[in-house]
Amino acid sequence: MRLLFKIMGVFGILLLSSIASVGIYSFLHSQEAISIMFENRIHFQMDSKEWLIGMYLSGKKESISCIADDKELPEMFEQHASGIGLGAHHNENRDYLAEKLHEYPDFDEIILLSMEGIVHIYTREENEGKIFSGEDFFIEGKKKAYAQKSRYDQQMQQPVIFISSPIKNRQGQAVGVAAGKLKLQALSNILRGNLDSSLGERSYLINKFNYIIAETGNNSAKPKAIYTAEAKKCLSGKEATGEEHISAEGRAVITAYKWVPEIESCLLTEFDKEKVFTHLSGVT
Repeated sequence: MRLLFKIMGVFGILLLSSIASVGIYSFLHSQEAISIMFENRIHFQMDSKEWLIGMYLSGKKESISCIADDKELPEMFEQHASGIGLGAHHNENRDYLAEKLHEYPDFDEIILLSMEGIVHIYTREENEGKIFSGEDFFIEGKKKAYAQKSRYDQQMQQPVIFISSPIKNRQGQAVGVAAGKLKLQALSNILRGNLDSSLGERSYLINKFNYIIAETGNNSAKPKAIYTAEAKKCLSGKEATGEEHISAEGRAVITAYKWVPEIESCLLTEFDKEKVFTHLSGVT
């Protein structure tokens, strides 16, 4: 009888060990499965944000092309070239562009440049006469609708993106360039579109000079920059998901990032590490 109890005891221990092993194995694999699902979710969100940014920029290129195709613009250039546009007509032309800002509210400034890159008409009068011949939005804008690679403007003390398009006369010849300075708030709104606040998510669009051009948080009048290792890797064209590090604000975060080549910027998203683990534990 004692032998039977011993055998049963050994059998019970083996059975419980097996159940425990299976439980641990199942738990670990469920955690792995959930982690994979979470990473796939991040991938989808990042791809969605990049796609929405691309679609938005395409729409703004169409907008500036509509402005450039206005039949009034070639006449303005002819007036300016002949000297007529330097008087009362010039003020009328500037007022005409100001009306375009109301028609296309995603731009906060509009410029008309000569084929030499000289500013003929600007909704900000003080910038008229300046030369933008070295700017990519002018060089590419002479040929096609173009979204500028984001840069930091020293005079304005802020990151900027200009969208440009050629102005053509009736013969189809380019006579100038129309450019609009994009309101970057619209890009921040895109980043907020599928924000998951329960995971402490924060997203940033960072230009190649490390300045934040859009973010999900409250925008500050003073430019902010991110110099983390993850931002550096992203700005070199790399892509990753699930990296853990300490954010610029001192938070423990899980990061995803990818390069957005059209505007040469980094899309970087951070999730609060503690909130993510709490969420994953709740799922199990």
